[in-house]
Amino acid sequence: MEKRLDDIRTYVQRLAAVLEPEETLLLDQNQVTLRAADQEVSEDIFIPERKTLAERIRESMFIYLQDLNRGNPKELILPLEIPGEDWKEKLTHYCQEIIDLNPRLKTNGQFLEAYYQLGSLMDEKEWSEAAKKKLRLHFSTGKGKIVTKMSKRAYQLFNARGEWYMYMLEHINISILEKMYEEYFTYLLLTEAQNRRSDEMSFP
Repeated sequence: MEKRLDDIRTYVQRLAAVLEPEETLLLDQNQVTLRAADQEVSEDIFIPERKTLAERIRESMFIYLQDLNRGNPKELILPLEIPGEDWKEKLTHYCQEIIDLNPRLKTNGQFLEAYYQLGSLMDEKEWSEAAKKKLRLHFSTGKGKIVTKMSKRAYQLFNARGEWYMYMLEHINISILEKMYEEYFTYLLLTEAQNRRSDEMSFP
């Protein structure tokens, strides 16, 4: 409710700034009324429904499905290697990589690769609660769960489609993967990735 009030306050302040001293503005659900001296003018207004990112993603699913069908890469991409002597050191390395990610300095593919690598490590431990707990120690409260979700989806998607696809996508990014409804990710996006890879393996 406080967030809602802050949003409304922002709009009201903008309106108040353009009013003349003798003018009064009345706001209703579907109508705005301007009063000045003995005059009054009312007008119906339409406020479009604000959609969440998850809802906008759902409406654009066909774009993300097409994003997974860009053919084979033109250049060979070498297997990815994770620095570190043991699992714990590798976990620390990629958690720090994610913490240091800067959208102004890193490409979408580099973002996806960092989360993919973290997901690959977690998959070695079968996403156990003990492994998740160690991952969360590297992040602030709540952030660890989000990172776990994003890394798992990145790993599942590109393990199915192929690692090189991280650098071929135009529309899918890590935020899209995190906000996508579970059923759309599992039954549409991940299934599409598996099918496209299967088709390519069938026709070399």
